[in-house]
Amino acid sequence: MITPTNQVDAEIEQYVLDALKRQKDIQDVVIPYIIKKRDWDWKDCEKFIEKIRNYHRDELSRWQGNFYSILSYCLLAFGLALVLISFEVNVGFDRLFHCAAVEIDKVLNGVHTTECSTFGLEVMLGLSDYYTWFGIFFTAGGIIGAVLAGLQKQRKDVIKND
Repeated sequence: MITPTNQVDAEIEQYVLDALKRQKDIQDVVIPYIIKKRDWDWKDCEKFIEKIRNYHRDELSRWQGNFYSILSYCLLAFGLALVLISFEVNVGFDRLFHCAAVEIDKVLNGVHTTECSTFGLEVMLGLSDYYTWFGIFFTAGGIIGAVLAGLQKQRKDVIKND
């Protein structure tokens, strides 16, 4: 806490800290609340909010970074699930493992067969549906989000919502 002068200031500081964590709209929600509680002008409220943001920078960056990390990992898991389900429906893992065994047999024993010669084409056609592409985009978004959240936590950046 930034040494509040009274109970109202401590309450306002906690409200602003919670609002910054939850990305509430500063201009439309937080500043009017402070003006109503303390009868400050707009500039004083902005200075107070910036003071709290700077004082609690580590806490805010940890909270926001953890939130965005969890969100990114959920997107990543959802995307991978879509891709795997789509692959299973369109091609099948049993066919994948069978063709892998056939290819290994070709290499180890010199057995030549055309049994799985169209497998690559089957995979390409199987990956052409919308669920697969949505899954790939969600997975990519999850990976990018996780990297950005990690960088945010490392640099102790605070996302501003002013």
